[in-house]
Amino acid sequence: MGGPVLYGAYLLLVLFLVDGACYLRYRWPGDRAMTRRPSARAVRGVPPATLRRLGWLEADHESSFVNFGRAKRRGVIRVGCVGDSFTAGAEAGFSEDFPTILQRLFRERGYANVEVLNFGSGGYGFQQGYILWEEVGRHFDLDYIVLGPEGFFPERDTTFGSFSKKSPSADTLYHARWILDGPGLRLVEVVGDTFEDRAAAYRCFVPYWRYLRYDLRAPAFLSCLLPQGRELRNPFYYQRDPEKEAFTIYERLFNAMADSGAQVVVGHYDQAIVELGKKLRRRNLFATRLEEARRFPYRAVKNHDAPAGNRLLAEQFFAILTGRREAVLPEIGFEPLERAVARPDRAPSRNLDDYERVGVGLEGGKPWRFVEIMRGTNIRDVPAKYFRASGLRSLLILKLPNHLLPQAVFYPVGTSLEEAMPLTVRPARGAAAGKEFLLGRVSLLRQDLDVGVVDLGEVLQNAYPGFNNEDTVQLVREPFRRFFPGTILLGTQALFQASAPDEAGRVTFHPLLRRFLQIYAPAELLGGAAASGRLSLRLETGRGPRVVLPLGRWRRAREDVSVAFEAPNGLKPIPRSGARGRKGS
Repeated sequence: MGGPVLYGAYLLLVLFLVDGACYLRYRWPGDRAMTRRPSARAVRGVPPATLRRLGWLEADHESSFVNFGRAKRRGVIRVGCVGDSFTAGAEAGFSEDFPTILQRLFRERGYANVEVLNFGSGGYGFQQGYILWEEVGRHFDLDYIVLGPEGFFPERDTTFGSFSKKSPSADTLYHARWILDGPGLRLVEVVGDTFEDRAAAYRCFVPYWRYLRYDLRAPAFLSCLLPQGRELRNPFYYQRDPEKEAFTIYERLFNAMADSGAQVVVGHYDQAIVELGKKLRRRNLFATRLEEARRFPYRAVKNHDAPAGNRLLAEQFFAILTGRREAVLPEIGFEPLERAVARPDRAPSRNLDDYERVGVGLEGGKPWRFVEIMRGTNIRDVPAKYFRASGLRSLLILKLPNHLLPQAVFYPVGTSLEEAMPLTVRPARGAAAGKEFLLGRVSLLRQDLDVGVVDLGEVLQNAYPGFNNEDTVQLVREPFRRFFPGTILLGTQALFQASAPDEAGRVTFHPLLRRFLQIYAPAELLGGAAASGRLSLRLETGRGPRVVLPLGRWRRAREDVSVAFEAPNGLKPIPRSGARGRKGS
């Protein structure tokens, strides 16, 4: 009897030691990264306990609620937009999130008594949005609550750690969550006051009961046994169907919002969320599907709405809030541009840094712009004097499969380009280490300008969204995968460091010299009555005619897109200033 018992105890001890060793290896990178993560910074008007439950809060956009007083003026109607990064305006810029654009539409169209407040924050699930509304938004006397166009993610709302991967990292953030408790809900707090305390509690070897029972991700003592990048569903989770659980929680939170007395508008890209809102049949809750444009120039590079996309979104919410049955949206698309055989005019200089201003735009329309792709979902505008001030002589365009030039990845280079200049990769390991292999060659758009294209269609396939942090991520075709990881060179100059392919064959290209650029359209996409034209790179010397280099041809759709909404089911439309309407107007 003692033999089998001792043998079983021995096996358990071995398993415990192996698991413990794996756990130490699993935790160590997170321990190092954790020391660089500050606690969530204070936000005016948000109690520390609320901020702790949220985990983090972005409130630096123009339309943020922190820029408004809690008490509204007499006659003012307030609209509160609650959501995630799509609401916050990720990748769009400081004043081009959809709540800011919606505010402009109200002002321009005779609704001077309307204020639009932004309660969005990147990375939120609906539960965090609800906590922010319940503990902060309620105090701003909102007449309307706008939910959407995203922000409902069961994978975020069934865990305490957002953005968590198999290996702990500085990108993991911790927040409270709601759980089902009989016919009601119960809020379960995170453990720890500081980020370091919360991270340690969440990843400890012997898990806290709340995490073992109510977090869909497997506890650390199981996660540590998995290969890098893999995740396991928690076998101890309290619900068999997490997605059904998440939608049941959404339903109860919807009802609580509707019971507050505010008019609730759910405008969403996902029909499942729309159907959930319709199912409740509340007179002050209206749900509808929104038109989504997932293409250039309406979509940003990391899959959020670009300024032009936010304009389409704001137009739809404006129509719903003012009682209209439809919204009419202008739509444009791009076509390939035939290259000119010869040009009678010659550019005054080949080098871009000789020009006082370098910009991009449509003929007769508002200026478009280059933006730098920053870490996370931030962008930074590139000023017109960027090339001159930085001594950048050339612009390299990396053309991806099925992309036109306006959609390409742009990279400024400090040296001149030459026709047929090679773009190569130098593998870092394996039998090919140290050798160089051709990826493509430069084709100058004009022989008298340092602007060239490398078509990478034979090497890469699209991996949408195409950016990860400040890097570009693409799917590498066979047989080129064997050349990575490695260094990408233009001639003899190293431009990018390429990672090893992941399980799907995706490779990250990290810029070594400066950041990648992308072209962004303004929110007011079209100006005038033109039905077609060219998108061009424009170079100005300041003392003569500018040089215009076409990048693509655009064409307006023959008919504008008309988005129809159902009857608002009792939703009270916002009246114009001075018109008689709902209480407070």
